[in-house]
Amino acid sequence: MVLIWILISIFLTILILITIVPLKIIFNSDENLDFHILVTWLNPLFKASVQNKDTIIFLSVYLFNKKILSKPVKAKNKKTKKLNNKNKLYYLQQVKPYYFNIDTSYGFKDPSITGIICGIINSFAELIDLRNIRNNPNFVTENNYFNVNGIVKLHIVSTIIKLLSSYIKSHKVIYQK
Repeated sequence: MVLIWILISIFLTILILITIVPLKIIFNSDENLDFHILVTWLNPLFKASVQNKDTIIFLSVYLFNKKILSKPVKAKNKKTKKLNNKNKLYYLQQVKPYYFNIDTSYGFKDPSITGIICGIINSFAELIDLRNIRNNPNFVTENNYFNVNGIVKLHIVSTIIKLLSSYIKSHKVIYQK
């Protein structure tokens, strides 16, 4: 009986921590199209890393800083129901992180490409209502480069609830038509 109470208390403690402690996502990318995404929750407890090495994307999962999983991520060949771009944007708008900070710096030999990318980034930031994007275009560069660094913090439970409710609402609209 004591074991059951201990398990229940551990489960409730984890549930409370999931609702209180945010998920932190750190990402960066460079001009070689190398990227690294680090997801942490209660930093020594859980950490996941996604990065590309020699055009292969690797996923690593850590518990208490011990690697428990490391494998390459492969694209599935199954035919799945794909979301169109309008639906993807709708779901992206539902994710409202409480902390968001992105720093972009880029430049291309052709200044018109730099201007187009600058417009896309600013439009995207306005479209999903993000204020903390530092957009640093370089219109007079000799080399092409594109660097992105950022940190996003969000609460897991509230994000899942928002996404599920928006998914249910969107499917009710589809079925009522």
